[in-house]
Amino acid sequence: MTRTHGKRGAGDPGRRDRLVDAALSLMLSEGVQSVSHRAVAAKTGVPLGSTTYYFRDLDALLIASIERLTHKRQTEMNAWSATISSLDELIAGLAELIVIRLTHDRQETILSYELYFLALRRPAFRLYSEASMQVLRDTIRRFADEQTTRSLTALVDGLLIEGLLSTHIPTRQDLLATMRSVTKM
Repeated sequence: MTRTHGKRGAGDPGRRDRLVDAALSLMLSEGVQSVSHRAVAAKTGVPLGSTTYYFRDLDALLIASIERLTHKRQTEMNAWSATISSLDELIAGLAELIVIRLTHDRQETILSYELYFLALRRPAFRLYSEASMQVLRDTIRRFADEQTTRSLTALVDGLLIEGLLSTHIPTRQDLLATMRSVTKM
C-alpha cells in the first residue's frame, strides 16, 4: 500500500478529487465513452469500490468531472477577459482564443462538444452543457447587446465546430473578418 492510495475514507480526503481528475483525464484523452468505474479506479490506483462509494453511478462521476471542467473554463474566461475593455478588443481576443482552442486546447474543445451532444440524448447533462455555454455568453454580454451576444456566441460555436472538423485551422485574420462582419465593425 502506498501512502497516497492506501488510505480510506477520512484518512484520504483527496480521493474524491483524484477520482474526478482521473475521469476528466480519461475524457480528455479518450472521450466520454472511455470513462467507467473500473477505468477510473485503475487510473487512480484505488479499489473499484472507491468509485462507487463516492459516485453512486457513472452519471454522477461524469457530472462531477463536467462541473470541474466548467469551473475551470469560467475561471480561465474571467482571467482572459479581465483586461478587455471594448467590443473590438473582445473580437480580436475571441479570434485568438478560437485559434488556441483549435490548436493548443484541442482535446478540451473536442470534449466540450462531445458533452454538448451527449446532452441531446441524456437530459441529466443539459444543465451542465448549458452552464458551459453560458460562460462564453456572459463574457460577450459584458461588451455587447443581447442580439450581438447571441450572434457572436453562435458564430464562435460554429467556427469551433468547423475548425475541429476541418483539416485547415482558420487564421486569426480570417476569424476577425468573419466576426467583424457579424458585428458590423
